[in-house]
Amino acid sequence: MNIKKILKNIHNFIISFFNPQNMKHKIIYICLLFVILNTQCKKSSNATDVPGLPPATQIGANTFGCLVNGQPWQNSKRDDLSLDLDLGFNNGGFGIVAYRNEISTRSQMIIGVGDSLRTYPPPRVYSIGFKKLGAMIFTDKNRCEFFSKDSMSISQGYVNLKILDLNKRIIAGEFEGTIFNKNCGDTLKITKGRFDLGF
Repeated sequence: MNIKKILKNIHNFIISFFNPQNMKHKIIYICLLFVILNTQCKKSSNATDVPGLPPATQIGANTFGCLVNGQPWQNSKRDDLSLDLDLGFNNGGFGIVAYRNEISTRSQMIIGVGDSLRTYPPPRVYSIGFKKLGAMIFTDKNRCEFFSKDSMSISQGYVNLKILDLNKRIIAGEFEGTIFNKNCGDTLKITKGRFDLGF
């Protein structure tokens, strides 16, 4: 096929495509093509950035989860999650307790801020560790306790309290930490932690 013939075919196609007698059908095809090309898949509102964990939300969803040494960990059921919020004691503090029940074993995680929540209100990052405002406790299935405020532990990390809304009654944030327990001789690494509770 020579170049002249190709150009003539393109010319004839363009002329016939924009012929006013055929425009009604072509407009429908163009609109349909536009819709198909611009259709996008929407992410589910329940999507999570980490498989096995609840999404990191701030809507009072009553969720809690993290990676413990790289493995997903979250409470077993809704009743295995509780919040203690007291803005009067020691100028304000909170604690979240979550339990995970497995076959014949139980593990527990507690995170929170022990005091001064009203002095240093959210959004704020509270460091965890011995003599720090933030705290983290994890008791594994072997009953070894990793406590960030224990003088026998070496710990670092944070509790990032993103929202404490007393009107909407929502508390939400993130947490991470590494705790070495000398008595257990083991290191616990908690990453991608998230909590979102209504109260």
